Amino acid sequence: MRRTLLSIAAGMAFLAASSAQAQVYIGGNAGWSRLSVDCADTNSCDKTGTGYKGYVGYRFENNFAIEGMYIDWGKAKAQVGGGETIEPVTEQPTLLRRTLLETAPINSPINAELSGSGWGLGVAYFLPFTPQFVGVARLGAINNRGKLSASDGFTSVSTTENSIQAYGGFGVAYMVTPNFAVTAEGDFSRLKYVDDVTDSANVQLWSFGLRYSF
Repeated sequence: MRRTLLSIAAGMAFLAASSAQAQVYIGGNAGWSRLSVDCADTNSCDKTGTGYKGYVGYRFENNFAIEGMYIDWGKAKAQVGGGETIEPVTEQPTLLRRTLLETAPINSPINAELSGSGWGLGVAYFLPFTPQFVGVARLGAINNRGKLSASDGFTSVSTTENSIQAYGGFGVAYMVTPNFAVTAEGDFSRLKYVDDVTDSANVQLWSFGLRYSF
């Protein structure tokens, strides 16, 4: 009986210590984004932009954590000049061929824009390299929303598509204090922008930010 009581007491002490070490944290980042869209048939195309993310997590004593996050993957922009006709090719759709402006001569430039964002839920693992530098790896699922819009100055069209995709990421943090960190991170996923499996693009966000643990 005495040994049983000691075991129970040791278990309760371990749980108390685990609860003390567990932490709720929040963070936010902003930086450079890239949407790897097909830029065929364009006069100019910019796949890079500015994106950001915010997240909240609960870190356990074993350095694993659960996280919820919102990511804005930024925008990609393209333009086609006037006086051209873009014929639709259904077996190989591109950024512009999926707009309602594709079957008629284009008398003025078309500006196309693809934007993406999503809500995600996943796990993270924190790896302390030194007391000041801590790495992190992430893996989860995200509900990404892709929006493709185009305008020739007179007519505008747009289409949106939601899809659940895998996401992953990694990063490193410098601990300014035990509760406050400066972070540098990368996040990766995939984005659909119309209801066809071929109309999708890899997306990535390279960002800097801050994280605070309570």
